[in-house]
Amino acid sequence: MTKTNVRPAPEKILLFGASGHVGGPAAATITAAEPAPELRLATSSAEKAAELKASFPSAEVVQADYTDLQSLVSAFDGVDAAFIITPDFRIDERQAVINVSAAAHAAGTQPHLVKLTGVTIGINSINDLRPALRDFPGPSLQYQQARAVLNASGLPVTFLNCFANYMDDFLTVWGFSLLTRGVLAAPYDRSSLFVDPRDVGEAAARLLLQPHSREHDGYVRHITGTERIRFSEVAALMTEVLGVDIAYEDDPQTFKAELGEVFKAQFGPSALDWLLAFSENEQKEEVLFIVTDELRHLLGREPRTLREWIEENRHFYLAEGSALRR
Repeated sequence: MTKTNVRPAPEKILLFGASGHVGGPAAATITAAEPAPELRLATSSAEKAAELKASFPSAEVVQADYTDLQSLVSAFDGVDAAFIITPDFRIDERQAVINVSAAAHAAGTQPHLVKLTGVTIGINSINDLRPALRDFPGPSLQYQQARAVLNASGLPVTFLNCFANYMDDFLTVWGFSLLTRGVLAAPYDRSSLFVDPRDVGEAAARLLLQPHSREHDGYVRHITGTERIRFSEVAALMTEVLGVDIAYEDDPQTFKAELGEVFKAQFGPSALDWLLAFSENEQKEEVLFIVTDELRHLLGREPRTLREWIEENRHFYLAEGSALRR
């Protein structure tokens, strides 16, 4: 391997999504690095731009939108590495990464792109997807489209593939029924994996901060939770940790009726149908659900476990007014 094949640690990093539960920890990790590179945070929201400047006063904050190529060209100017995280359902991800690729080339620095994805390990193209997901305009399809575009871009790119559910979905998607009915409602009792989004953000930062070998362009770093566990087993774990009885409910129709309007308002009319199709598909692909050591290697420590996360958030579930509070 020649020295020209290795890009040194970056001097300036561009990071999208720093106001979120993954990008925020990534920005904090980069800021705390020694020596810390220059950090540029990009957001499409003027309101969030002000909040980011208050949270990360040493960082440069710019407004950029994945749908606005010129804003991306300005955002990429002079950067050596960038973290790309896109919102599910809210944009055409394929077009977004086409714009990202064009802006990165325009920068003239060949920045190392770290793209967050969420695909099943072993599913490497659109053709590998089952029809229920291949024909559905959801994240499963769009992540594969984005991966194809970036692999063809000629840019240094690493895919950070989070093959796990975020633990804080138990505060949102699955938290609603817990707080209102004292029940963990999660259709299709499948074996799954769970990861703390703070660990995902830190892992992304570690990838951005280190030198990058061009021989590793296109590599997929599969990060997972620390264990395979079924949702019915999660209910039992919560019962043990929180000290209250939590039942498990496997009923797609009740779940859809309960959260239909919430999902429609936040993600659009097709989001909940996609989630149910994806959840049902997970039952069929359980053989592909493996636990990797990749997250531990990237972090240099043990990732947070689901038990630890539940213990940390017990105050949320046992707050005044919760159905779990006895």
